[in-house]
Amino acid sequence: MQFQQQMMGIPSARGKEYEPIPHSGSSDSGFDAIPVAQFYDQSFGAWIMLRDGITGGTMGNRKTITGLSLYKQDRAGSGSVVMNNQYIKMAHCTNTAFPSGSLDPTGATASAVSLSNILTLTDETTVYSGSLTFTGNTGEWTDKITFNTPFEYNGRDSVVVLWINADNSLVYNRYEWGVVNGATGSRMLHQESDSTAVENMTAFRSSILPQTKLYY
Repeated sequence: MQFQQQMMGIPSARGKEYEPIPHSGSSDSGFDAIPVAQFYDQSFGAWIMLRDGITGGTMGNRKTITGLSLYKQDRAGSGSVVMNNQYIKMAHCTNTAFPSGSLDPTGATASAVSLSNILTLTDETTVYSGSLTFTGNTGEWTDKITFNTPFEYNGRDSVVVLWINADNSLVYNRYEWGVVNGATGSRMLHQESDSTAVENMTAFRSSILPQTKLYY
């Protein structure tokens, strides 16, 4: 089931969806897509969602976050897109941006990649691991990515999402995700490669953010 676009700051009638980084405009980040690039063998992206954007007077305080969606802005090719060996992590953080300098997330394997050496994190949780299939038209949100382990939001802190794509194959018929350009601060960290394992990548900061919907 696809969910229709909401106006910023107005939850659905069921009170189960909210867009801390809403769909706005028609921009996408291209084949090196933020947050994860399907056109490369491996990639990762991490983005900070500020507390005010998460609560927004509608999501309230403590919530159990059960999944997320990205906005499908454009695509190359047709048919379903399967991504194997995917890991999504969430954590509370007190940071509002990524620090400057060379940023190399810690972790000896793809599943162990973490931002704990870069940001001040608590409650880091692997909320999803496994394969993901994306289908449907552009100009709408993906189906809900239902977490294996829900994330217990404390209602106080910012939240960082880390998405690790360790598929080790490129996808030609990829989706290109909707993004917000020129967002305040460097709240995005990303990298992609055909030759470097995701756990060995050094990342780039960006002010581009992926349009994101949360479910609770």
